[in-house]
Amino acid sequence: MDAVQKVEGLLKTNIYTEVTPRLRTAIMGRYAEGTPWAARDKESRLVFFYAQKPTLYGTKFEETVFEGNVGTSESPIYNFITFENSPIYILDLIIHNMNE
Repeated sequence: MDAVQKVEGLLKTNIYTEVTPRLRTAIMGRYAEGTPWAARDKESRLVFFYAQKPTLYGTKFEETVFEGNVGTSESPIYNFITFENSPIYILDLIIHNMNE
């Protein structure tokens, strides 16, 4: 499944049908921090942000090459990120929204 198909499916099945100014600002902040990849572990309430695409190991995502640049969030603005649609390159949300 390519990124566009993943985002289209994400937008159809989750509460965010468009990128709001608040979500766009949050995404751009993560990009500026160098962590554009997001994933939610199966047991966690946290969303983890990574510099590189993480790999699934059991029920958790981890960086293949540890760069030490990982962030987390409990903010409800990221509720659309689930274990099932992880990992997601969050900039694709903005790119997809611009093309509509």
